[in-house]
Amino acid sequence: TCHNLLVGLNLASQIRINIEPGLFEWLAWYPDTLPDWMSIEEFRTAGYNVNPDYKPLLSLEELAELRSETCEQFYIRNQQLTETIISNTGVGNILLVGHAATLDTCSRQLLGAPPRTSQDMTKLLKNIPYCSLCTLELDTNDRWNLIDTPAPPLTHSNNHRFDWKGLLTL
Repeated sequence: TCHNLLVGLNLASQIRINIEPGLFEWLAWYPDTLPDWMSIEEFRTAGYNVNPDYKPLLSLEELAELRSETCEQFYIRNQQLTETIISNTGVGNILLVGHAATLDTCSRQLLGAPPRTSQDMTKLLKNIPYCSLCTLELDTNDRWNLIDTPAPPLTHSNNHRFDWKGLLTL
């Protein structure tokens, strides 16, 4: 998804992709084993402009140790990673690409809301179709706000239109 977004923006050769295992889905959904991950070299061989020098904030080995995480811990993991990425980046725009829950788990606590329960998260996920976007902006008071996305929601066949304001629900 990230690669094709960059291709669409004519930036695929200019912006390298950092692979961050810590942004992976809730580990409770993988009770027996985690999926096999491509190596950086495999990504590069397949034509993806992946940053070979990026050191993940959470390694695959560390991620595997979190397999019994609760939903709250999943939210905290993503919040901590998001805050570290923001801190390490300094100034400018950051694009995080993940699965549906990433929209909420990476933004919710920045907005001052507590982690959702597993039931509430599951209910929310039913309203997040493929390729949904949300945009956060830091205001002059150092508070994060959800704002209109830079592109309209993508819709096709059975994929309903995403309303990012749904992330503001309690």
